[in-house]
Amino acid sequence: MSINSPTSSQEIYNKAKEKGMVSERSRYIKFKNTGEHILTFVDDQPIKGTNYGTGKEEEKMRYGFKEDGIKKIYETAMFKMVENEDGVEEKKLSSFVENMQDYEFGDIIKMEYTKIKGTPRGYVKMDKMNMNEGEEENLEDGEDDKEIPIIEEDAPEPKKVVPVAGGKNEDADDFFNGNVPGEDKEIDTDKIPF
Repeated sequence: MSINSPTSSQEIYNKAKEKGMVSERSRYIKFKNTGEHILTFVDDQPIKGTNYGTGKEEEKMRYGFKEDGIKKIYETAMFKMVENEDGVEEKKLSSFVENMQDYEFGDIIKMEYTKIKGTPRGYVKMDKMNMNEGEEENLEDGEDDKEIPIIEEDAPEPKKVVPVAGGKNEDADDFFNGNVPGEDKEIDTDKIPF
């Protein structure tokens, strides 16, 4: 067999697909250790599923995405048990479901599994790749100002320093007042190393 010949699994899959025995919905997305995925959000629906750890039935969300023109699905638990400050476990909405509420059908989302430093856990980082109608106008109207950090007015003015040749620093006020060291010297472009 050559390296480019299909595997037995690929042959069986292709034959089953030709006969209509393969559903495109059966393609699951795996995020962990698979790199970045560019997905179009197609649909979502609540379903009953099985918790893989306990084997018990649980509420899940099934998300439909398109990746490279192929419809794929991702299922996640709708809720997770979290210990509160008093040490009592309580039901909380899963972070994936919570984050997906920010997106609408048709949105293009970049998703990638990201490890949480110092723990064996991780999460799926999501970034919207497109803007819907009106979102661009909101940015222009300054509705995204909440992202701009506020600088305290009482903070002292930092001293301006400009690096100069030879590794020494000069007071920037001299520079900005027109006193530029070496200004009268012409640069020899033949001595530039690139």
